[in-house]
Amino acid sequence: KSAFETGLIDLLQTQEEISFASLCSSLRIDAEGAKLIIDLLSQNQVLHQSKQNISLTDDFIHALDFRDLLEAKIEFANLLVPDVMNNLKDYIQDMDSFMQQSDIFDLFSYHRAYESTEENLEITRKWMKYTTVLTRYEAGVFLENYNVSEYSTAMDIGGNSGEFMSQMCSSHSALRGTVVDL
Repeated sequence: KSAFETGLIDLLQTQEEISFASLCSSLRIDAEGAKLIIDLLSQNQVLHQSKQNISLTDDFIHALDFRDLLEAKIEFANLLVPDVMNNLKDYIQDMDSFMQQSDIFDLFSYHRAYESTEENLEITRKWMKYTTVLTRYEAGVFLENYNVSEYSTAMDIGGNSGEFMSQMCSSHSALRGTVVDL
């Protein structure tokens, strides 16, 4: 997450290779902090370090084709981590107790649809962003494996943001879609 937030990934996409000193200067980051994040990213095959330069690995360059999915999963993981850290014992021994104590489930709570407050709208935006990105990729797999061209209308019940239906209609221009959700 920090590599995206600091602009490190974007910088390396445009520079291909960069020296450590230039990286620190360009991003205005502390050398010790830069060493830490570069080492972490190198150990996880995001970056490659040579004696002189730092670059993105070929595998991570390919993974960046799915940047929106990467960022959505990182954001979701950051929301989940406190629940797992604080309630791991319950996660292992009593899943119902874990679910009752965990804050992550509030993100997907339908009670937020009953009252339009700024807090409810903000939390719902997070939920919609996450489910929309996941659906963007899931819909593609569905459309590769199922022929919807013989249908003229379709209804997606519980269709969240409508991304799934949007993908279906984009793939088959004769299809008319309806999405129903809270």
